[in-house]
Amino acid sequence: MMLSLWFIGGVQRSQLSTQYHARPTYLKPGQIVSQQIKLNGEGQYLSVQVHQDSSLKVSLHDQQNGQTWYLKRRGDSYRLSRSLKAGNYQIRVANQTSQKQPIAILKTDHYQMAGTSLVIAGQVQKDASLIYLVRNYQ
Repeated sequence: MMLSLWFIGGVQRSQLSTQYHARPTYLKPGQIVSQQIKLNGEGQYLSVQVHQDSSLKVSLHDQQNGQTWYLKRRGDSYRLSRSLKAGNYQIRVANQTSQKQPIAILKTDHYQMAGTSLVIAGQVQKDASLIYLVRNYQ
């Protein structure tokens, strides 16, 4: 079967920070970052890249049926391993601590990398995206 892969930026995730000289964006206490994603086919794995020293709550919301899944931390990413049907989802990253937390966000100048804009604390960021990966192992 064909391996389906959706990936923001079209480059290897491990090279993003080096290649784009990325510095962390900091989420203030209580802030939420969200991004709509559309899966054109089934997926079985989702990861969202973060910074090693951050403490965040990351979730995926199925916009068709209202289900929410919480991703588990593994090193510099949060991961979810489960069957995901084609459809519309929202990734949410929340800072529920009392201190600002670093988050991995890819920013470009005058270029929208994803089909939908990133929203940080209610403010639309057209030229920014979470760094995420969805895979289908079938």
